[in-house]
Amino acid sequence: MKTRETRRLIPAGLVDQGFASLATFVIGLYALGLREDFVSAAGAWALFFGAFRIATVIPTWLMFVPSEVASLQHERRERAGVLVQSIKLGIGPSLLAAPLVLLPILWINLLWKPEEQPDSSLLVAFALAGVVAAFLSPIQDHVRRVLHLSDASWRAALVSGIQLAAILAAVLAIRGSNISSVWIPFGSLALANAISLPIALLMAKNLQSQPFREKLDARELMGSGRHLSTHELLFAIGDFAVLGTMSALIGAEITGFAEAARQAARPLAVLAEGLRAVLAPRSMESASLGHTGSARRISRTFAIGMVLSGVTYIAVAGHPWSGNPLTYISQLDGAWVVAGLVAVTSLSNIFQGLLESPRSELIGGGRQETLARVEWRATFTRLAVGASAIWTGAFAFPLSLMALQWIRWRGYRSDLIGVYADPPNRRREGRPRVIAFAYACEPLRGSEHAAGWGLVQTLG
Repeated sequence: MKTRETRRLIPAGLVDQGFASLATFVIGLYALGLREDFVSAAGAWALFFGAFRIATVIPTWLMFVPSEVASLQHERRERAGVLVQSIKLGIGPSLLAAPLVLLPILWINLLWKPEEQPDSSLLVAFALAGVVAAFLSPIQDHVRRVLHLSDASWRAALVSGIQLAAILAAVLAIRGSNISSVWIPFGSLALANAISLPIALLMAKNLQSQPFREKLDARELMGSGRHLSTHELLFAIGDFAVLGTMSALIGAEITGFAEAARQAARPLAVLAEGLRAVLAPRSMESASLGHTGSARRISRTFAIGMVLSGVTYIAVAGHPWSGNPLTYISQLDGAWVVAGLVAVTSLSNIFQGLLESPRSELIGGGRQETLARVEWRATFTRLAVGASAIWTGAFAFPLSLMALQWIRWRGYRSDLIGVYADPPNRRREGRPRVIAFAYACEPLRGSEHAAGWGLVQTLG
């Protein structure tokens, strides 16, 4: 695809990503707001949403992303046809993984103090609605990504807009009815996915002008990209395990403060996702060709954007004062209970963003195995730091994330030397396949409903 066409699609990918991130932010805010009626609601939400992420990562990486990669070998007008097979193959893993959302019930009953355990009505609502949302979300995300791959990025953005509108409508409807507010977070997400998914499928069906002739094999799909799959799953498991450990050691209420601080620092994570959507493919291509200078310039651009924005954000929103707009959002009141928590959490997001460029370079350099190997060490380190919550309190979560990034940086740095000493293009390895998989997978990182898929069109 020509550069001009690619640039035309980038805004659509960013709009899609923005709508999806805002939808997640809205349901998170309402979950935090439940602490007015349930003191431990925020801590419970942190666990349930962590389990939700694990449940959605599994079908996404087992079936959906590999099938999207397979579609890249076909003409754009054929790619939407992959949905007929991919959804059939992905429904099973989605159904099997969705019940993982129930894990927090077992954790809470076994490890939380009786006086901290939330009312059963909250657990039932989070569990039942969460299972439905975990089943539908990866399928809806998959269809949106295929729309991007089919040169219909603005249609994908429209689907995200419909999802966001449906969430807002569901929130208003539930609040205006006799239904308990505990059904709002996951219930509104499940309902929004149920509404937007058929619309997305109809859009995809109207795009297909030629049949998708390749027959997908489930075992081959599951075998492809196993290293990146391990990397993503370990990160999601680490989130859940650290939050679960904190809730058992220091209580649900303090864990809820950490979750509120994470929501308050979320804009920096969204910024990193936006920068990655634009810069990561260029980092991957530079690494694949062994262009050290180009990769350094891209990494410098990413770092400047994250650091300058991060410092400004911490100065404005890192502590409660009259000029901080977040202090006027009552659902985020818990973020300011522990002094400095939002600032430290924001700092951890900056560190996480700074590693996106070297991560992308490793993918482009064909070193996906490095990501999986390093992630094992980083995850164990993160869990150890998370266990320090008995001394560090709510700071254990951002500190564990910083520890993870430190181990990643040490591991990535040594292997990056080898990438530029012997780039994959020089080794005559399958560069198109490596870059295709990287382009297809990269926007998934760090967001439950990530998009930014306009850039995969550069695969041509």
